[in-house]
Amino acid sequence: MTHLVEKKLEAIARAGEPDYEIMWGRIEKRLGHVRPITTRPGISGNKKKTIILAASVAIMTAVPVVASVHNSGWESLWNGQSSYNAIELGLGNRLDHTVTSGGIAMTLNGVATDDQRMNILLTMDDTDLPAYDVVTFDRSQLASEKGVEDGIQVQLKHVPEEGRLYGLATVQNNLGDGRERYQLTLDHLVFYKYTSVPVAIKPAQSQGKAVQLVGSPAKSIAIISTIRENNVLTVRYELNGVNDYLKHNPQLQLVSGDQVLKPQNSALLPSEKPNVLLRQSTFNISDADLAKARFELAALEEAGRKEGSWRFDFKAAGKKAAQAIFAMTLNPDTVVNDSYMKFTELVVTPLEIRLMYDEKQNFPEPGQPLIQYETVKLIADGRELDSGTGFNTTEDGRYYRRFELPSWYEQKAWGSVPIQVILSGQKAQERAEADHAVTLAQPSASKKTATTEQHGATVTFTYYKDGKDLMVESASDNPLFGGITQSYLNINGERMFPELNPTPPGGNGTNRKVERYVNVPNGDLTLNPFLYVWFDPKATTVLQLQ
Repeated sequence: MTHLVEKKLEAIARAGEPDYEIMWGRIEKRLGHVRPITTRPGISGNKKKTIILAASVAIMTAVPVVASVHNSGWESLWNGQSSYNAIELGLGNRLDHTVTSGGIAMTLNGVATDDQRMNILLTMDDTDLPAYDVVTFDRSQLASEKGVEDGIQVQLKHVPEEGRLYGLATVQNNLGDGRERYQLTLDHLVFYKYTSVPVAIKPAQSQGKAVQLVGSPAKSIAIISTIRENNVLTVRYELNGVNDYLKHNPQLQLVSGDQVLKPQNSALLPSEKPNVLLRQSTFNISDADLAKARFELAALEEAGRKEGSWRFDFKAAGKKAAQAIFAMTLNPDTVVNDSYMKFTELVVTPLEIRLMYDEKQNFPEPGQPLIQYETVKLIADGRELDSGTGFNTTEDGRYYRRFELPSWYEQKAWGSVPIQVILSGQKAQERAEADHAVTLAQPSASKKTATTEQHGATVTFTYYKDGKDLMVESASDNPLFGGITQSYLNINGERMFPELNPTPPGGNGTNRKVERYVNVPNGDLTLNPFLYVWFDPKATTVLQLQ
């Protein structure tokens, strides 16, 4: 869902309703899942260091070399392909400056800019690297005659077959169309590797169990809940007394025999307890493997470092890049669609293509679901580009879908290029009518069921008492039903909401939801499904922008 939904929910919460799970807009942004353009994966800041996991990225079409260096590493880094292309097309600054420190030569290959960011391409030749999962600089700083630039972030990618480390340093671009002298300082390459400690809890019987940990950045772990559905195991757990979680990134993993099973999805959830991390992880594991599996807690620890201090003095000019930026206001009649996005402008820069939009709807209303599309593709001059998932924001807070600038970009008359947008795969958040009632007859310790229809899907509610609390489990066999987001009880005309139990980004592998209502009165109860999700994977909308 969108982050404007979050604002609406906060307003409702202030009026007495809870902050529902659509609050994930806030949580994702804080953790980097929803990324402003100044915060990107694989990047670490210079004030509070965050270790980011390396990820495999599909190889894109290569273009000619920059300073005799192939593009196989930069294209694996966020915005690396576009930066490389911009320099190749003469819209950036080709530099090829080499500095040696600690016996290691590092090269600043070039600089590419647009109206939002400055990207600096780096390479380092060194085959003698320790085994690692994450690599970063101990310190990184970019300074100009105006002072030190805030928030420099560095991505690094090792290409073993070349014996080379590729880097991309990013900072907000304050150069504009001018020319400036800069100094980039990079100190000490630090390598981190996941190490694990045993967790003395059997996964198959882990709910409600807690143990102390030894040799881990967390003092103890408590398994709050487990959900087993087909071959999917969802585990929600607390880590207590964690030391510097941004650096160590502690997370649960399963080990079955010699096989280490890392979570398919893992998310950090909001916790009201001080110095406690609440996480949820989803594993795909068979019953046979689960029966013999064990838990381990993995965390990043320093595995080695390359001592050195590399300082580059260089000049960068932004005039050509600034002149290459194209912006076109879109005709409102050509962008009409049923999603929450109202497309307003197409912006083409040397580093990306932006499809700007306003959010025309910020909360699902009865009869008016909040619809988003899983896939947004741009067809420009017959070439297809995919924006991926999530949203981006400019420095002034405007929203856009982002497309990596392809190698065929050139300074053409973009105002006459045929452009289509293809939206496909609906995911909708819908709100039940206020009078939609599901009767829960005389809840007791014994499990009972009630059913209802939501968007053509039969939803079964299994309910029972746990002491004075009411437990409500919802699920559907319909694969197009995404699950209940938030229900409520109608008690004497007042709404009663369950404890906050958010579903993390990526879901929990099923459409099952477990909700707890605290201190519920006896007797028949009335449940309203309130908010729920449905999918239409075949839905497609084609917009002809020009």
